[in-house]
Amino acid sequence: MVDPQISTAFRPYLAPGERVVWTGRPAGGLLLTGNDWFLVPFSLAWSVMALYSLSSLLLSKPTLMSLVFGTVFGLAALFFVAGRFVTDAWIRSRTVYAVTTTRALEIRAAFTQKLITAPVGGSVILKHGRAGRGTLTFQRAGGDGGFSAIFGRRGNWQLWLPGVTDNVSFLAIDDPMEAYRFASAAPAP
Repeated sequence: MVDPQISTAFRPYLAPGERVVWTGRPAGGLLLTGNDWFLVPFSLAWSVMALYSLSSLLLSKPTLMSLVFGTVFGLAALFFVAGRFVTDAWIRSRTVYAVTTTRALEIRAAFTQKLITAPVGGSVILKHGRAGRGTLTFQRAGGDGGFSAIFGRRGNWQLWLPGVTDNVSFLAIDDPMEAYRFASAAPAP
């Protein structure tokens, strides 16, 4: 399915003869992933430590440095518990996907507009989710997509914010099989 409004966003990036064959956008709102089985308890434990630290500071005569450190620690806890979900939902609300006759494209217009591309017909990972949704991840040549993609040079926010990655990843899309058929097909001549 091609949404004309989404397709228009990709028009400036198309090569001559290239055409959009599928468009989509990620699921909106709260999105829990498999990583949240670890991250939610971790963030709650962090919050308990932050609250204890801040309350201990406020009951004593804190120095300016300990007050600043405690406040930063508390704000980080607030982000890990709730802020990351709000931030990720906002990023996904400003993200659109397309598959063309030769490439998979993602435009993320959160903090700045960013275009990410991958060739179709390459390695695509399809993960089925709940309610008929799923995720397609396009592997870059030489990338393993595993541990280093999460904790590597630039992929470390991917663990906390699923909508932020340097790979093309169609996150929590409706009818992922339709997108997969186009994305795994050999490029048009």
